[in-house]
Amino acid sequence: MKYRNELINNQILQSKIKALENELNPHFLFNALNSISELIYLNQKKAEKATLDLSKFLRNAINKESLVSINTEIKMVKTYLEIENIRFDNNIVLNIHPLVKEDSIKIPKFSIQLLVENAIKHGYKGNKLQIDIKIEKEKIEVTNNGKTIERIVFGTGLTNLQERLFLLNVGKLDYKTYKDKMSFIIYLKGK
Repeated sequence: MKYRNELINNQILQSKIKALENELNPHFLFNALNSISELIYLNQKKAEKATLDLSKFLRNAINKESLVSINTEIKMVKTYLEIENIRFDNNIVLNIHPLVKEDSIKIPKFSIQLLVENAIKHGYKGNKLQIDIKIEKEKIEVTNNGKTIERIVFGTGLTNLQERLFLLNVGKLDYKTYKDKMSFIIYLKGK
């Protein structure tokens, strides 16, 4: 009976995590398809590359694993940014500072990507947006030099990430506001 209850609880937990993962995909997909449809008339080579990038991104997105290596997540972020820079005319600049071996840490799929997406959505001011990702053993920090907000209210995406971090028991999400920068931090639990 105890084994059966644990199995049921595990299945419920997995269902919650999958539902949260599925919540993230549609918004990005619609934006990417709109960007590609515009490119078809403007630059067919770029449209073809964007379509291939989107295909690569979606192939990784349907990976059944809820936890991925940082290396895998960074590849997804780079692909995501290539697609987004179609809309933003290459005004989003990504700098990655790995201070630990990327494959030694597992994080929820789309966690860094979501923070980068959030930085673009809420931080972009029409000029170059610098996004820095600093990867340490105990934390991952995503900082941008865009708009700063004194008090953050977690919307769907950030709440989703916070819940996945909790359900998968890997960390917690926080933020810091500086005079000219905004930073979101995933504090990782030691294993």
